[in-house]
Amino acid sequence: MNNTAKALFKRAAESRLFIFFAASAAFFMALWQLARCTAYSIQNLPAFADRGELILHGMADKALSYSMPLFSLFNALAFYHWPGTVTFYIRAADFLVYVLCYSIGASGGGPWRGLVFAFSAILPGFIFNARESEEVFYTLALLLYANAAVIKFKKGAGLSAAISGLALGVSLLIRSPLFLFPPLAVIWEYFGSKRGSFRFFAVRALIFLTCSYALLLPWARVNYSLFGRFIPFEEERGACNLISGVKGTVFAMEGDCRAFGGLSRTESVYAWAVKTVLAAPSRYAKSVAKRLWQVCLMFPLLLAAAIAALFFSRRRETRFLALLAGYFIFIHCL
Repeated sequence: MNNTAKALFKRAAESRLFIFFAASAAFFMALWQLARCTAYSIQNLPAFADRGELILHGMADKALSYSMPLFSLFNALAFYHWPGTVTFYIRAADFLVYVLCYSIGASGGGPWRGLVFAFSAILPGFIFNARESEEVFYTLALLLYANAAVIKFKKGAGLSAAISGLALGVSLLIRSPLFLFPPLAVIWEYFGSKRGSFRFFAVRALIFLTCSYALLLPWARVNYSLFGRFIPFEEERGACNLISGVKGTVFAMEGDCRAFGGLSRTESVYAWAVKTVLAAPSRYAKSVAKRLWQVCLMFPLLLAAAIAALFFSRRRETRFLALLAGYFIFIHCL
C-alpha cells in the first residue's frame, strides 16, 4: 500500500461520516437479525414467572428457591405486569448485549474497535437464529460486569469498585458461576497492576468484595427462613450437573441424577461431591481435562484467536477479560 492509499485510508477511518455509516449498518443489521430470531427456553418460562410472583407477593414457598431470583422476577413482570410479550423484552436485552459489546470494545480502542466487537456479536446471530432466553439475560449481566470492570481499571476509584462489584452481584442473582471470581479478581489486580498505596488498594478491594456479595444477603435470608439453613444460591437446580460432573461424564445429563450418583433425596450433594472427589482425585481430574478438551473442540478458531489476542496484546483490560473467560470455562468444567 503506497503512501497516498495509506493517507486516504487513514482519513476515511477518522471520518465521522464514515463511522456514522458503519454504526448505522451495525444498528440496522442488529434490528434485522433480532426481528428474524426466535426466543425460546429450555426451561419452563411460565414456571419462572410463577416463582417470580411468589417473590413479588412475599409468599413463603420452597419452590421459589429452585432458581436465583432475578430471572424469575423478570419473567413475572414480563408475563403478568408489563405490556407486550416476553419475546419483545428478550430481544431488547439481546440488543443491549450488542451495545455493551460495542462499549467494551470502544473503551479500549475507539469507535472502530467497538464496531468490530459489535459486528462480532451480531453476525453469528444470522447463523444461529434461536435465542435461549435465560442465556441472553445472563449474557447481558456478564457484559455489564465486564464493562464495569474495565472502567474500574481506568478510574481506580472507590465508586468504580462499588459499581463493578454490584454489577457482578447482579450476575449472581441470575446464575451463580461467578461466586468464586471476586477474590480471584482482587488477587489478579494486586499482582497484575501497577503497585500504589496498599491501603488504597485494600480499601478498594474491600468495597468491591462487599458489593459483589451484598446483593445475596436478602436472598440467603429468604432461603434460611424456608429451609432453616444457609443457602446463598439455588436449592437443588445445579445438583444434576454437580453429580454428573463428579461421576466423570463429559456432557450434562437429564434424568434422576441422584439415583445415578447413589444419593438419597435428603443427602447433601456438596458433602457427597467432596467425599467422592477425595476418594479418587485423579479420576476426577481426568474428567475435568476431558471436559476442557471438549470445549476446545467446540470453538477451535475462536480459541486460537483468543490466544493470539492475549499473546499480542499488552493491555491490562485484555488480560483481565482473558482471566474472566478462562475462569468461566474452567468453573463450568468442574
